[in-house]
Amino acid sequence: MIKKAGVLLATVSLLVGFGVQAQDYPTKPIRIITPNPPGGATDPVARALAQYMTTKLGQQVIVEAKPGAAGSVAVDYVMKQSAPDGYTILLHTTNVTINQVFKKDIGYDVRKDFQPIIEAVFSPFLVSVNAEAKFKTLPEMVAFAKANPGALNYGSSGIGSTNHVPMEVFALQNNIKMTHIPFQGGGPTIVALLGKQIDLTLDPASNSKKQIDAGKFRGLAITDTKRSALLPDVPTVTETGLPTFVSGFFVGLSAPAATPGKIVQTLNASMNEALAMPEVRQNLEALGFAIRGGTSAAFAQLMAKEVEQWTEVSKKVDIKME
Repeated sequence: MIKKAGVLLATVSLLVGFGVQAQDYPTKPIRIITPNPPGGATDPVARALAQYMTTKLGQQVIVEAKPGAAGSVAVDYVMKQSAPDGYTILLHTTNVTINQVFKKDIGYDVRKDFQPIIEAVFSPFLVSVNAEAKFKTLPEMVAFAKANPGALNYGSSGIGSTNHVPMEVFALQNNIKMTHIPFQGGGPTIVALLGKQIDLTLDPASNSKKQIDAGKFRGLAITDTKRSALLPDVPTVTETGLPTFVSGFFVGLSAPAATPGKIVQTLNASMNEALAMPEVRQNLEALGFAIRGGTSAAFAQLMAKEVEQWTEVSKKVDIKME
């Protein structure tokens, strides 16, 4: 009886201590683990959020990249190797859901194993080619691909990434075959397109805008229902007369499932405040992102919807992730 009482007392003490920890949170630096190397589209988002979270929370928020396996390395580190205490959180992108659908035995379910914090921003994709490419429009590119099956090489951030799967959907819709060249993130993909190692890429507009402005890239189409304010002269895929192709990715924050609700609420509130600041909005919108924000519950609903969407896509395209 005494032994049971001791165990009960220890359990209660642990829970009380964890409650105090959640109440006092944060008391030390917080790390945002990103799935992509520096230089990609998510990097400036992570750093902008970290800067203003530092101000709001009164503790240093550090961005740490753990690239690899199309984002799975970062996910595994946060979800399986980090304590659910709010000090190690994940820069959560659409890739996390795609991995769940396409990668065999991934070992997690976004609907159960994640504590969603907030959806921060969303960005459509831009079909980009080197400025010296033979085709000047998306229909011309499709016509070339049909006449030369497999001749076009397109780059992505990795097998099963958010710009690999949609490109395969696009190829399927237009009955073309292209050769996929995976890279370790968006930055290396841009370098490869500059060096003409690949013919095209599907990337956030922010990744290619600098090169387009410099006359090194040409934007063929935006994968959204409306044109991007960042590149107003680039038509949507629908405007080019090709099958409707709407795709993009969200960027948010999530934590291990057992993270206390009060900590999630604190992080969510700081993020919503940061996203409401004019300078933050201007900086992120200038990169081609649409500001989202909102509740952790809304982010959870988005995760569930994404699982359904990509599961349907997986029935149509042949992508195998090891």
